[in-house]
Amino acid sequence: MKPYTDYKLDDFLADESYIDWIKGKTEDTKWNDILIRNPHLKEVSDKASIIIRNLDFHHAETSNQRIQDLRTRINKQINRDSFAVEDDKKVRPLPISELISKRNRRRNIYMIAASFIGLIIISSGIIFKSDLSELFFDNNNLITRVAQKGEKLTTFLHDGTKVVINGGSSITFKEEFDDDVRHVVLEGEAFFDVVKNPEKPFVVNANGVITTALGTSFNINQNQNRVEVSLTTGKVSVVKNENGNHYRDTLVPGEQILADFNENHVFLKQKFNKNEVVGWMNGNLIFNNDNGLVVLEKLENWYGINIVSELEEEALQGWSYSGKFQNESLQNVLESISFVKEFEFKIKGDLITIYRQK
Repeated sequence: MKPYTDYKLDDFLADESYIDWIKGKTEDTKWNDILIRNPHLKEVSDKASIIIRNLDFHHAETSNQRIQDLRTRINKQINRDSFAVEDDKKVRPLPISELISKRNRRRNIYMIAASFIGLIIISSGIIFKSDLSELFFDNNNLITRVAQKGEKLTTFLHDGTKVVINGGSSITFKEEFDDDVRHVVLEGEAFFDVVKNPEKPFVVNANGVITTALGTSFNINQNQNRVEVSLTTGKVSVVKNENGNHYRDTLVPGEQILADFNENHVFLKQKFNKNEVVGWMNGNLIFNNDNGLVVLEKLENWYGINIVSELEEEALQGWSYSGKFQNESLQNVLESISFVKEFEFKIKGDLITIYRQK
């Protein structure tokens, strides 16, 4: 066991007795005595205490005016991003991207905005600072890396962290990380190989699901309102604040958090198959009980194509499709899926049309 005198930030965060002491679950004076005898530990202990309290959703004081200002800015952003749904009774084929956008875009904006407000209200420390709103609304200091459909993009952040971004996905981060946190916003799927820095946690926000690491590697897949966080090395904490309910768990290698907030709210820790989860980096296209919209969106992002569906949205939502393809052509994949799901398709350049069997 590591001597207390040598404790770093990650040691405090991994020590269950220290966590219980910070959370007031024990009256044992051991940690109070340790910190009195070792004053050099006070600064790092204070940082650990802030992280633990934030992750446990102990509320901190935040000015009502600041919260109201943030709400106003969020509403302005929503109004700019709002869209008009066409009042068109004529049924027409819709691109998959448009189906997904019309169904989820406004809901996602409100969910993410509510998540940001919630994090700002409940936090004042290292990870979720009261000025976090600047990260999301001051576009002048943001960098976005986008993997276009049909490609995978590898990029390195300022601290040396390696990020592999799947097709149709993106990450956004500040031009310069803050002194006490490395914060990234993810849309889609990416694998993070984080450079260890016990003094500066690495935080990924995927549709309001917050993953915090110090130095580790993990995969996050965010699709619509479903987020999967899968840990391959190290240790991470995963947090979600949803409609007043607070979810939190810690992962060790081989464990995964499934956060699904569509109809039935799910925050589940489970084991996962590493080859299936991170196989996309090795050319494996994997479907796991996916509905039709997810299947077709994955195909668009994987092959860099556009799909127009003449199938009803309800029919696509009713799919539950699983399959694995390694370096297969689009033609072969579509033939396999269409055989199971009983539809036909036409390929014309990068435009794919799917329709009912005749």
